[in-house]
Amino acid sequence: MRQRALRLQVHYFLLFAPVATATTYLNLHFRRTGLSDSEIGTLGAVGAVVAVVSPPFWGYLADRAPDKRTLLAFLLLASGAAYSPFLLVRTYQGALLLQALFSFFMTPCVALTDALVLEQLPRAGGDYGRIRLWGSLGFVSTLLVFGLFLGGGPLSRHVSGGSLAPTFAAFAVARVLSVLWLLRVPSGKAPTRRSGYRGDLRELLGDPGFALLLFSAFLCTAGLRAYYVFFSIYLDDLGVADSLKGVFWSLGVLSEVLFMVFAARVLRRMGVRGMLALGMTGGAVRLLLFSLPLPLPILALAQGLHALAFGATHIATVTFISARVPDRLRASGQTLYAGIVGGIGGAAGSRLAGDLAEARGIPDAFRAGALLALAAALVAARLPQGKPGAGGRGEA
Repeated sequence: MRQRALRLQVHYFLLFAPVATATTYLNLHFRRTGLSDSEIGTLGAVGAVVAVVSPPFWGYLADRAPDKRTLLAFLLLASGAAYSPFLLVRTYQGALLLQALFSFFMTPCVALTDALVLEQLPRAGGDYGRIRLWGSLGFVSTLLVFGLFLGGGPLSRHVSGGSLAPTFAAFAVARVLSVLWLLRVPSGKAPTRRSGYRGDLRELLGDPGFALLLFSAFLCTAGLRAYYVFFSIYLDDLGVADSLKGVFWSLGVLSEVLFMVFAARVLRRMGVRGMLALGMTGGAVRLLLFSLPLPLPILALAQGLHALAFGATHIATVTFISARVPDRLRASGQTLYAGIVGGIGGAAGSRLAGDLAEARGIPDAFRAGALLALAAALVAARLPQGKPGAGGRGEA
């Protein structure tokens, strides 16, 4: 049991390690190649639009595949191959095409991993949060290592011109390592006899609780996209060195790790509904703080709210879906959520943030995002309340 849990933990670590470089430095790379804030927002929206169809498509295949790991391995390698060419792209049109290709392979990876892990959670022991936090540790470790080599870091002299090039090469290497480790992860359940895709879709969307979750998460994702699209650029405008940008991101993820250690306990006390509303409120408060002219130490402290904005929100959402959706639709449920929420919500939020940042400045984009996240918290408070069970899972 312990060995199974360890293999899942290491897989999460390797899955999220390269995601750190893309999240922190890709939009900064776009800005430095001369793209405007509006164009960067549109690039984020394009990636999210692709995510509307990509995760449900791959989830549909995964629920019917003899072994989910084969499909996941292909997506990991394909996303690694599609990411590195971003370094060579210098035109807006080229970036658009590459963003669509990268997102098609990248966006389903986390949802399929969650589905695979949730299938094995009873046999692995522990709870989802304590296994998932290893992904956050992989994210932080990558940022701290690259902080040594990028501009302002103690080893930056070994990278010509403060280039971000190492982050692009590392993404592909990390994906290869992730696939090699995936072979050691136990396979999931064999597929069962299934209805057609339209029947699955009607069954999922016909559940009022699941539909309300989608609406709430849609609003929250749209609001928080301002953070993911513009936080590194915001820090750059404040004069923060490249090596320290990763530190700011790491502070948020470290707070998320700490929260995940106690997430099952919080979930049992608050329930899925309360934990989700709390997480969305935390995300709104952080964006409001970022919109104010605060000193850097205060902004660093505000990153601690990432424990709620991502940690509480993600665990409550995954728990709700896992408990609410039938086992035979687990991958479809997770990927449908990723498609509608991460896709449509991410596209709307990225475009809104980009246009506001271009017209009125990044602080106004943060304020608008905060209002959407607060509205999402109010909707989440209307979700059906479940009784969380052992290990952080609940019956929503």
